[in-house]
Amino acid sequence: MIQRDDILGTVEKKYRKLFSANDFVDLATQDRAFLKWIHKSGSVIHVSFGWPDSELRTFRLKRSATKSSGLRKFMCEWCKTIHDRGGIATFVAPSKVERSTKFGAHLCRNLECNQFAAELDRPRSVQMGETLGKEEKLSRLRHSVDDLYRKVSSLANSQ
Repeated sequence: MIQRDDILGTVEKKYRKLFSANDFVDLATQDRAFLKWIHKSGSVIHVSFGWPDSELRTFRLKRSATKSSGLRKFMCEWCKTIHDRGGIATFVAPSKVERSTKFGAHLCRNLECNQFAAELDRPRSVQMGETLGKEEKLSRLRHSVDDLYRKVSSLANSQ
């Protein structure tokens, strides 16, 4: 099982103060592709993932509202859940090396991707039919999280 110190060891020092002891009450990882911590401001999120297949990694995202007019629907890039307006937000992962470079993704507003992929919750919007089972959806979600992490870290590791 993942421990509090394991996770804090992967977080940049200046952001460790954002975590409280209560943030680590439930570290059970069954049916989860990642763990998340949303700062009380709602705009900064830390995502930890990578167990048990590889090393634990954590990266930071900043959330902003996705602006849209009309009745458009949006699909989460991680879990492929379709949401009505307001159910998706734009998340940006800043580069540690190149200040002007940022990687963005449209994701479930509260990063509830684990619940949707594990079929523990259903969104309000009509979904496209899928033939994937729960384990395959969680595997796809793990891969999607890892993909964004690799994009962000590849720039940081290239210099």
